[in-house]
Amino acid sequence: MAARVVSWNAFRRLFAPDRDGVRGAPGRDGVRVALDWPRLAALHRTGAVRVVREDHALDRLPPPYAYYAPWYADPAGRPTDYRAADARPLNSADLARTGQGLTEEQRHRVGHFERALAEAPLRLCLPTLDLGEGRRLVLDGNHRLVALLRLVATGPGAAVHEFRVSAPLDPKLLPDLHHWVAD
Repeated sequence: MAARVVSWNAFRRLFAPDRDGVRGAPGRDGVRVALDWPRLAALHRTGAVRVVREDHALDRLPPPYAYYAPWYADPAGRPTDYRAADARPLNSADLARTGQGLTEEQRHRVGHFERALAEAPLRLCLPTLDLGEGRRLVLDGNHRLVALLRLVATGPGAAVHEFRVSAPLDPKLLPDLHHWVAD
């Protein structure tokens, strides 16, 4: 299915934290990355933000190597903080294939979703940020995406509803972006 434009308000209602901005407040947590929602809203008001929705059957996802998690590893493949000088972003397909770079907690959560998804079809809403060159940073749903990619050959059907944000790649908007912009 072709991508179609989504209104800013619809995207915000689906993925922004509750209006008070407090994570864990009644309602929803919103995306879990350190996205600066007020900055994104200001960019939207200038026309610099576009959101599209693209629906994919699991077997018709863009190449899995297009998706990156906001998780990082050092050169030895050990999990590390995004601020570490030698941190490298982890690709969702590599995480599904090898698990290298996942913390024990992340491994546990991926395993939990993998077991749950093996039994039932799923509809995954996946907010992403367009990194250019066909790459996307997954803003939320990383554990579920890695679990789905592990099950691609044997699991039940799935529908992925990707909500892709195009915005200036500014580390002030999302600190992780310093890995994706030239110095």
